Amino acid sequence: MSEPTPTAVPPNFQEVARLLREAPSLPPDAQRALADLVGELGQALSHPDLTAEERAHLLDNVGQVAKALHQGAPHGRLGAARDRLEAAALRVGASAPVATGAIRRFLDALANLGI
Repeated sequence: MSEPTPTAVPPNFQEVARLLREAPSLPPDAQRALADLVGELGQALSHPDLTAEERAHLLDNVGQVAKALHQGAPHGRLGAARDRLEAAALRVGASAPVATGAIRRFLDALANLGI
């Protein structure tokens, strides 16, 4: 089975955070916590150890998770987006530990929500 084709994602971290703050499937405290983590992630991804391509790929994957949450996507689609983000974090883990740590905290927050 092939991986689903990603749809267009928000172009920046502010837009990703906005989607999370407005995700109807999340309680308000979870919306704020995830949006705050995206802000932290934005700072972590500005680290010079990441290439522009890696940064864009990670943003794309975070955007996919945010978009799926915002749209109230089925757990399967949301889980697939989360898994792609986790795989992307593993690929840059050794070269960008700060960014990987921020992504881990984001993934842990999702897990705490049962996602």
